Amino acid sequence: MLTLRETALNEGKFLADWLNDARAVEGQPTVLKAIGLLHQMNAAHRKGEPGRYWETSPNPPTGQRPGDQLLRILATLSRPQMVWSIMPSTPGYIIDLEAPAPPKPLEWAFRHLSAVTVAGLLDFLRQCKRAACRKWFMASREKNKFCSADCQGEYWSDYRKTPKGRKEQASHMRKSRARIKARASKAEKVKRSGKSQQKGKGGN
Repeated sequence: MLTLRETALNEGKFLADWLNDARAVEGQPTVLKAIGLLHQMNAAHRKGEPGRYWETSPNPPTGQRPGDQLLRILATLSRPQMVWSIMPSTPGYIIDLEAPAPPKPLEWAFRHLSAVTVAGLLDFLRQCKRAACRKWFMASREKNKFCSADCQGEYWSDYRKTPKGRKEQASHMRKSRARIKARASKAEKVKRSGKSQQKGKGGN
């Protein structure tokens, strides 16, 4: 049986694939808008802003707060048997779906997003750091910034060709040579010390 985190990672991969699918372009701006609003809400929540609760209704709020805007988006997906709610949690805001009816593709996308938020993994849904790629992916670890090892290699290869990259590479090489020299010097001192001790024993 999958854990909550494992389920969310799988759901996030489905959502990332959908966001990368050119055929789903019609609904993507809506989901991207929702993701951006959630990040705004989470940032404010981390700064100590009191958490609020929202629930879809026939008359969604008209305010411009991120939560109000997000609820209006969710209200367009609602059906008589579907109730979306937004609630604060420790890792960040959660989008929850109650009593789901058979969803349309866009509603499936929000269902995947809901699973990601429930597990507190919204920050793991990312775009590849490589400018020439920028594909969406679900990171399995906090430090993952690239959608693939190939993109990671290409990114650093291109970066090392920039003035800043060449400067950092030169600095890294200087430090590396200094460490090698220091280790060699230490090994030589140890070697000389050992020979001195052997001579002293031999003299006795």
